[in-house]
Amino acid sequence: MAKLEFNHRTLSQGYQLGDYVIEDLLGQGGFGIAYLAKDIHLHNHVVIKEYFPNEIVSRDGQTVAPFGTSGQDDFERGQSS
Repeated sequence: MAKLEFNHRTLSQGYQLGDYVIEDLLGQGGFGIAYLAKDIHLHNHVVIKEYFPNEIVSRDGQTVAPFGTSGQDDFERGQSS
């Protein structure tokens, strides 16, 4: 199986999200991205799934931004589901 590469749509390796540090990219599809992360206090591994519907959002640095007003509405509706 080919190793997945971090890219402009993903959080970067080493990025700290709360108490977790992103270590690896596990997968990405049409609606989300899965990361392997490590808890900085407990030192155990967890999987973090990020809601990222690539048809209606983009990433600017660490910020996810929907495309236009309709994208914002669809993104918020998807987050609440």
